[in-house]
Amino acid sequence: MKRVNYFKAILILVAINAAIGVFALVGGELGETGRKILFTSLLATMGAVLALVCAPAATAGRAGWWPKIGMAASGVAAGMFILAVWVEPGDTFYKVAGSILVIAVASALISLLSAWPGAGGLAWVRSAATVLAIMAAAFVITLVWQEDDVPEYWGRSFGVVMVLLAAAAIATPVVHRMTSQTAPESYTHCPFDGAPVVGIVGKRTTCPSCGRKYEVALR
Repeated sequence: MKRVNYFKAILILVAINAAIGVFALVGGELGETGRKILFTSLLATMGAVLALVCAPAATAGRAGWWPKIGMAASGVAAGMFILAVWVEPGDTFYKVAGSILVIAVASALISLLSAWPGAGGLAWVRSAATVLAIMAAAFVITLVWQEDDVPEYWGRSFGVVMVLLAAAAIATPVVHRMTSQTAPESYTHCPFDGAPVVGIVGKRTTCPSCGRKYEVALR
């Protein structure tokens, strides 16, 4: 599905959510069926938004398989939770659905961060954010399944990972902006006679063909 179709689907779902919410406030109680319809629409919107976050990275071929995994997991998680609204399954079903949702959220974050790769000696920041996102997802999934049967240090370790993830996620676009501005840009032709040269913007260059010395600047 194209991005424009995703946007249309999200707008339609948001409009449905708003209409149901207004009806509940103005017209009185929704009733059991009405509440289920509202939750169904909200969950479908959630799945569409998560998939939309992953779509640009999947189209551009960034972040490996994570964007495609995120899009698939978003649809599966939304579908499972929608099914749970109507049939009320057991705890294991919710744990599976929750685990898939965690994978979808982590994949969406990794896909989003892939838009800011950074450069030079600070490119590791985005890689660190990706690793921390995977670690955080593993922590959450473990907590979903183990519940109270985890060591005491587990919660502290999870907190450390989340703090580091927040810091790395915030720093990633900043680092990309910094390195994209400071990274030298090159050019390959003389601006006077078009002869092939190897020049760097902002540095003085001598054309081997015409002999002119010049400096190219960005404006």
